[in-house]
Amino acid sequence: MVDGLADGTLAQPSTGKGLTDLDIVARETVPLMSMFDNAILSRSTSDTTAQFTKGPCQLSSEATKISAEDVYQRCTHGGALPDTPPTAAQGNGADDKYHRARSALLLAMPPLSTTLRLIHGKGRWWEQWQQKAFGTAKQTESFSQFADRAYRNGHPAEVGQLVIAYGMTTDASNISRYLGVVQHWVISDDEYASSLEGIECMLLQGKCFADIGQPQRCWSAWRRAILYAELRGLHRNHSTTDYGDRIWWSLFLGDRFTSLLLGVPYGISDQFCDLRVREDTSGSYSTQQQLQVQIGLAIGRVIDNIHSATADAAPKAMILEHELEQIASLMPPSWWDLPSTLPNTDEAMMGVRLRLSLQLCFYHVKTYLHLPLMLRYPNDPPCEYSTKVCLRSARQMLHRFLLLRRRRLGAVLDECQTTDFIGFTAAIILILGLFGYNRDSHFRNGWQDSEDYQILRESLQVFKDNSMAQEGRVAARCFESLQLILSTVGPKSNPRANSERILKLSIPFFGHISVVRGNLRSDSRSDLQPARHQGSGQDDAYEDFMANNLGSAVPFEDAFIEYSGLYGTNFGANDALQDSLLLDAYTSMPWQDTNEDWVLWDTTTGN
Repeated sequence: MVDGLADGTLAQPSTGKGLTDLDIVARETVPLMSMFDNAILSRSTSDTTAQFTKGPCQLSSEATKISAEDVYQRCTHGGALPDTPPTAAQGNGADDKYHRARSALLLAMPPLSTTLRLIHGKGRWWEQWQQKAFGTAKQTESFSQFADRAYRNGHPAEVGQLVIAYGMTTDASNISRYLGVVQHWVISDDEYASSLEGIECMLLQGKCFADIGQPQRCWSAWRRAILYAELRGLHRNHSTTDYGDRIWWSLFLGDRFTSLLLGVPYGISDQFCDLRVREDTSGSYSTQQQLQVQIGLAIGRVIDNIHSATADAAPKAMILEHELEQIASLMPPSWWDLPSTLPNTDEAMMGVRLRLSLQLCFYHVKTYLHLPLMLRYPNDPPCEYSTKVCLRSARQMLHRFLLLRRRRLGAVLDECQTTDFIGFTAAIILILGLFGYNRDSHFRNGWQDSEDYQILRESLQVFKDNSMAQEGRVAARCFESLQLILSTVGPKSNPRANSERILKLSIPFFGHISVVRGNLRSDSRSDLQPARHQGSGQDDAYEDFMANNLGSAVPFEDAFIEYSGLYGTNFGANDALQDSLLLDAYTSMPWQDTNEDWVLWDTTTGN
């Protein structure tokens, strides 16, 4: 997924010796508790403080503290993560629960020294994840300090963060095992999940889901974290501390972007939030982070425009386009240029990745802003500008995708598999323009078509290379889908392209693509029957296309690609039909996740 939006970070633990600022804020923003603050009923500050400073998330002085080394030496799990941890020293029920959770989580990892060695062996992996979350925000402790504290006496949610980090760096193919133990002992427990450490753990969980190509689960984790953050009043009072501010903005921005990607409304409206970014005298909040926040706020307005059942979507889109241009002006023009070469140092590489990720996000927003107008009003001259901007932004998305996901010496700049899916949707939008919704536009020219074919070739090669990686399921599906499209819109020399037929591809969270040959258009085709298409035809078309043989690889004029789904629904066509159109748009959206088998085709053969 696109970096720079949301992720886990280093926690600032409660000391257990008094109320933190955020604890006080959470307490004071609960309306029910304010009922007791009057002349008749009142709360004792000392009693309330005792309630917060002595609880399940704080060990009693009498309880035995189980170190990671003791747990690991005394208990083994034979390669399987434990369902039941060893019994801790007997204390009160809260202490027992706390110890049991910590012990189970610690058993998912080797001793501290081994964990540190393995994660440090991945280079600056932890620092990179910190940057993905908060850009250039200053870290409060090193990874070694965080890990040592989490092992010895950290909150269960902090140990959970370490378990996820360990799984992602050392055993990514079995990450579901590590996520499962964290889900059981931390996230499924409302008490732990609602703590600041628990909310932060869900941030890390969501980023993990994004990295393995499951954006729907990522969105679900972040949406749940937002609910807990709202209960704490974080949406209104996050700026009281650095820790709360960083957590809230990571949640807010992550939810906005995944909501745009999935085609759903966002989790919380701007009007209910404190939209200020905490001032930092040390300068840890950079201009790039201000850009990130402004993009997140713009995403909310774009989502509103996409989902609004009104006929004035085009004027609103022009207003939002102007706002996006103003946001882009926050950075100098040179900042938007693509790097000609990539740096050699880790620190410089981290900066390039953050910059490209923010650029990818920005152009993603612009593409989705204009996509509905391109699809809903393909023959409307006033909307030709939106078609032009949509396709231009999709090209910019693909240029950033190629830099982030192209393999160099076996490694990629961005390891997030959801970025493959984002690049795939940009490629599909470009194909819709080439073979469907922009084919008769006076903006179109042969030079631009040739450039588009070239960037599609490069994208196909990246999908193919990434599909061969150990965890390349998303890239494999993207590659297979584009191969199937080429086999259908390819030249008539391809035996698969000789018959008149319709092929239909269901793209998760995007919509349905119908590839039409001959005279079969949406108004004349019969019911579609599911079918699978395999064989040398699509491979031959792919080889022709990749060989840059435009004479044989460019699709013939009888090929046409249609779209159906949320972004193509003309809500303003008839007021009486708006509700039914909106319902049809949502029910037609494929909701399977990207790691499932979503390459499903239908076919109809003409006469």
